Amino acid sequence: MASIFRWIRQAVDHAELMDEVLPGQTVVEVIGEGRVLIEGHKGILSYDDCEICVKVCYGVVRITGCNLKLTVMSGCKLVITGVVQHIDFLQRAET
Repeated sequence: MASIFRWIRQAVDHAELMDEVLPGQTVVEVIGEGRVLIEGHKGILSYDDCEICVKVCYGVVRITGCNLKLTVMSGCKLVITGVVQHIDFLQRAET
């Protein structure tokens, strides 16, 4: 399955198309200093007021800051509010 997505990624990169055309792609939007929208998540790995880790298709999105709150969560999107200081994208090793 990973090889199919790799092939699709190479085709999109070669055609210089926008990433949003890929099925199952995660979208992370930062809105100002205090709001993060994540679409296409796979669940919450850890959650407290200083750090929230979200599983996504390529690994983990880690948001750190102060007074972080999960204000919206559905099967496909979530919204995190608070003082966002860092967003890290942690890719899992491909095998």
